[in-house]
Amino acid sequence: MKLTHLFRGATALALFLCVMLTLYVLNVYVDIAVRTILSPGQYEEVVVERGIQVRRFASQLEDRGLVSAATHFTVAYISQYPSSSMQAGLYEINDTDTLLTLVNKIARGASLLEKITIIEGWQWKQVKQSLHAHQQFTISKDQQILEEINRDFKYTLRGGKALISLEGLLMPDTYKFKRGISDRSIVKTAVSQQVNTLMHEWESRDKTTNYATPYQALIVASLIERESGFPAEYSKIAAVILNRIRVNMPLQIDASVIYGMGRHQARLKHSDLKRDSAYNTYTRRGLPPTPIGMPSHAAIHAALHPFKFGALYYVLDGAHPYRHIFTTSFADHRAQKQVQKQRSKVHTNR
Repeated sequence: MKLTHLFRGATALALFLCVMLTLYVLNVYVDIAVRTILSPGQYEEVVVERGIQVRRFASQLEDRGLVSAATHFTVAYISQYPSSSMQAGLYEINDTDTLLTLVNKIARGASLLEKITIIEGWQWKQVKQSLHAHQQFTISKDQQILEEINRDFKYTLRGGKALISLEGLLMPDTYKFKRGISDRSIVKTAVSQQVNTLMHEWESRDKTTNYATPYQALIVASLIERESGFPAEYSKIAAVILNRIRVNMPLQIDASVIYGMGRHQARLKHSDLKRDSAYNTYTRRGLPPTPIGMPSHAAIHAALHPFKFGALYYVLDGAHPYRHIFTTSFADHRAQKQVQKQRSKVHTNR
């Protein structure tokens, strides 16, 4: 009798444990594959850092209240992808996502793309600041990047001579990327785009421009970009620069002088114009040694397809900011400076 009661008790306990285990497994299954992480209308983003362990990430989800138990995410991931590490990136969680769909997103690397924009005329130091502001980048040294760029492009751009600066080499544009990549990857993409654009324009260039290398055209394009904010006149600015080079006149471009000074200055003093540097286009003739910023496609096109006229001077149009009045003689230039000065006063007082 005692054995019978004992057997019945053991059977009942076993049945109870089986039921409880079944309910637990069912609950875990529902939590992983059926129940959505968020309530309707909610949205969250999660970051998977490079090299993070599954259990550590699961704990982060639990701390944020996105999973009821960290072990559920761990079980889901390891059971589905036992030999795969998680893909670093920024991931979205929609109100229809379950733990299983999140696991699949992370395992496939279906992360959100982040963006960085390089503005026309930006200097390399500004690009670098923008890159470094994105903490998800792994940061490279300038020399590291430059060595790779030289290996790929020095023969194309300078006939084999080494590039000494990254200035001007990146195409202004918006670039999308996944979190966790190196800044070198973004830079190389932007450089490839700039070189492709430059070489495409180089093939159809006006042969009277007489550039020795595509890199010289890139330098001129950077000067154009900094001199004018009005793309419709870029080709005229290009013509003035090339006309001055032909007659051995100093370019006298303030933006180049400022670049050589290493700091932005709204107005140059007379002493600044006399302070010699490789970028002082008042004390030295010809082009500066490198571009002074990142030129746009429009500026590159203008540098290689200049307007056909003999102008050697330009002055800001007093009534239209960013536009210029072009003249051939210094006497006409001086006269226009006075005219535009008066127009500027009238325009300002309206």
